[in-house]
Amino acid sequence: MNVKRQELERKIEEMEAALASMKQQLNRAVEEEQHESIEHLDEHLQEMEHKWENIREFWPIVVKEFRERFVAKK
Repeated sequence: MNVKRQELERKIEEMEAALASMKQQLNRAVEEEQHESIEHLDEHLQEMEHKWENIREFWPIVVKEFRERFVAKK
């Protein structure tokens, strides 16, 4: 086997090892993001609950005004 071919094969092996390492780092980063999202899930749920409560409080006002404007005119 000639020296140039051996050198190319060695460089390819190094690149493959570096690529495998980068893939592992990416997988760890994705997992960390998922864990962080899960940790903040409770905050998101509380925010949605708060918005839902606002809608529930506001809805009777909308219905009342709708009835006063459109039902009373008949």
